[in-house]
Amino acid sequence: MHGAEADSTPKAVKDRMGETLRVMRMFDDWYMDFSRLPRAVHLAVLKLGAKVTKFLPGVKKQE
Repeated sequence: MHGAEADSTPKAVKDRMGETLRVMRMFDDWYMDFSRLPRAVHLAVLKLGAKVTKFLPGVKKQE
């Protein structure tokens, strides 16, 4: 990413790269938190699947 700041990479590409990096860091942080939980919790979350969204504020109910 640092090399792109000094060259002729278009701004849209730099912006997309920055957003991708932010998302990847967010996934990494989530994984670090999630990996500390007991295996039983991992399995429960996997079994919930998309139903986990009913616990999130502002998420509309799926039909």
